[in-house]
Amino acid sequence: MRAAIIYNPKAGTARAERQVEWAADALRHRGWTVDVKPTRRPPHMHELAAASAAEGMDAVFAAGGDGTVGAVADALGGTQTIMGVLPIGTENIWAAGLGLALRLNTASAVRACIEAQLNGTVRAVDMGVSGDRKFLLWAGIGLDAHVISKIEPRPDIAKRLGSVYFYVAGLLRAIDVRGGPMTVRTENGSMSGVKLLAVVANVQRYAGNNSVLDPDARVDDGLLDVWTMEGDSYFDGLAHLIRYKIGRHIGHPSMKKLRGREVEIELARPMYLQCDGELAHAVTHASFRVRPGDLRVFVPRRDRLEIFERG
Repeated sequence: MRAAIIYNPKAGTARAERQVEWAADALRHRGWTVDVKPTRRPPHMHELAAASAAEGMDAVFAAGGDGTVGAVADALGGTQTIMGVLPIGTENIWAAGLGLALRLNTASAVRACIEAQLNGTVRAVDMGVSGDRKFLLWAGIGLDAHVISKIEPRPDIAKRLGSVYFYVAGLLRAIDVRGGPMTVRTENGSMSGVKLLAVVANVQRYAGNNSVLDPDARVDDGLLDVWTMEGDSYFDGLAHLIRYKIGRHIGHPSMKKLRGREVEIELARPMYLQCDGELAHAVTHASFRVRPGDLRVFVPRRDRLEIFERG
């Protein structure tokens, strides 16, 4: 069995090289041949993962945060190469959904993370598509992409500060955000209004490992969940953030949701688009669709993983 580990040397709040080497040792101990491939840019992560799949690698482990996971998943979708994860980034939403430990500060913790995946099952999960970009977690138009445009690329010290930097810098730099008229359509209906944000989600969590946007979302149900936040100003966005972080967003009249296999979003003025935390470009129209069972992933054996529809 052959595996590649693709990692960001500046991921998370600790030096990633040591954690990646522990993971490589754990795989080699199980008889795997391992190639370690460092990179700092999501486009290069995608290239390395795509090349690994083309070479016939059995698995690619994304070592980093959600940006690394998204770039690797984008490349592996539609192939037979299995994606694993080593959650050493600032935010690790995919790993949290799988019930994996997120503090990998020792060799034994890293080994347990790898073993949990190798001793589990391989499952096919959905991916979303926007243009030529696939996403595993979510795509966002408006507020979240606006913040990413302001604070990325983050300096090295920001990676060491973890999510604290992201939230503080985001609050400070998003002061000029503005909403705008937006229409969202799926095959199941439509919604319109002045909105700050639309999130096309494939998973439950969003904007933090412990923050649940949609407890009903499943990564293998063949559907995308679209949430919008109404509002026009920074202060509207701040109110939404507080409400969301304390779990009071579901059922609030300014939060709207649609589900569907295909999503169309039209905007009266350009807003930024992001996919799995990677900034794309400003859009006035965006189309999304789901690709059911497009990505093969390692899944630890747990009594119940709520991100899955089927057990």
